[in-house]
Amino acid sequence: MLATRRCAGLSVAALVGLTFLSPTPLWAQLDGFGQEQLLKYTARNPYGRSPDGRPHVPDYWLKRLQSASTTIAAEVLMEAGYPNQWEDGWAILHPDRKLIGRAFTVQFMPSRPDLQEILETDAVEAANPEEVPTPVTQRVMEMFSPGDVPVVDVMGRIEEGTFGGDNLIFSMFLATGNGFVVDGSFRDLDGVFPMKTMVFSRGYHPGVRGNAILTGLNAPTRIGKVTVMPGDVVLGDRMGVVFIPPHLVQKVVERADGSPAF
Repeated sequence: MLATRRCAGLSVAALVGLTFLSPTPLWAQLDGFGQEQLLKYTARNPYGRSPDGRPHVPDYWLKRLQSASTTIAAEVLMEAGYPNQWEDGWAILHPDRKLIGRAFTVQFMPSRPDLQEILETDAVEAANPEEVPTPVTQRVMEMFSPGDVPVVDVMGRIEEGTFGGDNLIFSMFLATGNGFVVDGSFRDLDGVFPMKTMVFSRGYHPGVRGNAILTGLNAPTRIGKVTVMPGDVVLGDRMGVVFIPPHLVQKVVERADGSPAF
């Protein structure tokens, strides 16, 4: 489903900012879930919410997840009726570390000229000629919060599936303090490796992304066999990555600790 509602908390400028991830001009995107939709589709969330409406699992629980493995988490989720939350088959950067944070979802789809034409027309109509242009990289980084994990669907591609290079990834790391998950590839491995952050990708490629358009921000996103919701907790280790619905985080922590998580 392509969500066409304006995403509350995300300005048109911020959405347009993400176009710098594409080597071809694309001046507007279909928006993600708005706050009302996120409230509806993540109604089991027992915690507060980020300004953009995503569930905001507190840092306390994220820290407690350091004791959990993806094996334990997957077991808890399967018992709770969520058998499709674990994904493997990754090229893992720094597998001696863990990746833990709140999912910020980004979805690309294959290019389609008629759709791109509409997106560009909408953006021209929505643009404010009196606004001082903000550097696109800055717009994107302003969308992220500390503790976020960008979860990016680039259709599993390696060639033409490059999410970005070392400059983008360094800026993203400064904004989130975290690595990312990309069902695609990235480049500039020599520049990314020293950051010492855990990254899940399908591989590496020196080229740029092509034949793709950005169609979703903070909407349900498919990563391999998993449907990821904005605000899911990402837990990654050398085995793979699991996406934990917020209302099940405490159960995972309790199983990992062997005692109630209080």
